[in-house]
Amino acid sequence: MQDSDKFDFDTVPDRRGTNSYKWDNADVLNENLLPLSIADMDFAIPSEITQALINRTLKPIYGYEFQSDVLKEAIIAWEYSQHGFKINTDWLLFTPSVGCGLAISILALTEKNDHIVIQPPVYPPFFNIITENKRRLLLNPLNFDSESLHYTMDLDSLEKLFSEQKPRLMLVCNPHNPVGRVWTKREIQALGELCTKHQVILISDDIHADLTFPGHNYNPLINSSETLKNCTIQLMSPGKSFNLPGLRFSYAIIANRDLKDRFYEQLSAMALTNTNTMAAVASQAAYQHGGKWLKSVLEYIWSNYIFLKKTLSSELSWAKVIPLEGTFLVWVDLRASGLTHHQLSYILRSKAKLMLFEGHYFGDTGQGFMRINIACPRKTLHEALKRLSSNLNQAKKEPSAIQIMETPPSSCKCCGG
Repeated sequence: MQDSDKFDFDTVPDRRGTNSYKWDNADVLNENLLPLSIADMDFAIPSEITQALINRTLKPIYGYEFQSDVLKEAIIAWEYSQHGFKINTDWLLFTPSVGCGLAISILALTEKNDHIVIQPPVYPPFFNIITENKRRLLLNPLNFDSESLHYTMDLDSLEKLFSEQKPRLMLVCNPHNPVGRVWTKREIQALGELCTKHQVILISDDIHADLTFPGHNYNPLINSSETLKNCTIQLMSPGKSFNLPGLRFSYAIIANRDLKDRFYEQLSAMALTNTNTMAAVASQAAYQHGGKWLKSVLEYIWSNYIFLKKTLSSELSWAKVIPLEGTFLVWVDLRASGLTHHQLSYILRSKAKLMLFEGHYFGDTGQGFMRINIACPRKTLHEALKRLSSNLNQAKKEPSAIQIMETPPSSCKCCGG
């Protein structure tokens, strides 16, 4: 077992040759790019998880298995200890991923051509998962205060949208990817009142729930009011918290019996009710033994955030870093560069040799923004910020000298979050 004082987050791991979306991406390899893009961590997982996986391989038969009550108990204990969130065992349904949970919710609770609301800038698969399932997007963009750099929900516009368009469903991101907000209980309750009034079901992607920072507490929708308890499906996973997204494990928390039955019926119809053996083993170990590691990794990520803010304040003073309340993803406003998004993309990719997650993939309101994954060793972040600052400062001084191709280079936009 690792000593919490001896976690090594400074060593730069070699992730190449592991089919990593981030590091083995063909563009990254061919162009020799430094990626701070896809939302996984460049940190080794807790040793207790590794050991649990090794122990399971010592019984080398992987037959059909049922869902362990011990795993469910570990989830329930974790949510209560971390967030004061009381879950009943019969509220839980296992799913292969949060993205799968979103799709199941859409198929179970809506019909083709139904409207579904999202709040851009937001996680790109929110757009795709709606349109690819032949539902119609309704956009309720977040409000952005360029002075305070604070994002809020536009509830007035949302109520008008509810009233005029009669959507069946709304997808929420809590904490929010990419803007880093951790929605307060008051904000969540106000949203819940609107949804109840207009009979809109909330589907909440809470995959970053454990990743919050000083002064900000994750507020589960189901725990926020009796009303929300009956109109919400919460989708959660240890994937982001313990760097396990490749193991493909998540769970839905559904307190309302009718919603749960409809969700399960669709899950069963798609033959997705069985849990992957190794994913279950790793998830149980994470929730039972990963607390000290998570506390330490959050401290390291927070120190990376402070380092990023200080560095950009000194070296790229016109860039605006959006305050980070949750997730390990920093949203940076680069519009003061005076460059178009096309130009920004070209400079960062072709000159700085960086792959960041470009803001326009999160919706039109992301134009001119970039998302930076800071769950990496300090050495990696330092190098990335050095490249970012020097190349953007040069481009800002001499925008006329930027020679770019007609079509911007492609960017990694897979569902790796």
